[in-house]
Formats: sequence, C-alpha cells, structure tokens
Amino acid sequence: MTAAQVVQAGIELLDRDKPDWRASVDVANLDMWTNCILHQVYGEDYFIYTLERLGIRGRAGKFGFYLDIELKIPMKALASEWKRRLSN
Repeated sequence: MTAAQVVQAGIELLDRDKPDWRASVDVANLDMWTNCILHQVYGEDYFIYTLERLGIRGRAGKFGFYLDIELKIPMKALASEWKRRLSN
C-alpha cells in the first residue's frame, strides 16, 4: 500500500465516524508525531478512546494515522499526503 492509499482509508473512516472532522484539523500545524490527525479531531485521549472506538487498535498505520512497520511508509510521506489531501 502507498501513503495515498492508507490516507484515503483514513479519510473514509473519519467520514463515516465524524463527518465534520475536517473542521477540527489545522493543516499548517499537522505533525504526525505530536499533533496528528486523530489528536486534532478527537483530542488528547485518542489512543485510549479513539482507536478502540474506531476499531483500529493495532492497525492505525493501515489508515495513515501512524507508522506501520509492515507497510514501510515513512511518517514524512504520511504527513505530506494528509496535508496534500486536506489542502484541496
């Protein structure tokens, strides 16, 4: 899978769970390590609450929210793809 594919999966997941999520994202301050998409959309407890709620615990990388060692997609590529998709 590519960065574009996993980010698309993440967008589709967020669209289903929280249709207005884009309004919560500050693209200029997006940082996949400290101020990622899930943090901006769901708040500080996203690891505890959101991963379980979305049913993606242990699979966040498959949705472009975090590094996935198996996919070998660099965080920089994920951040760039999120920014590209959200800036349009």
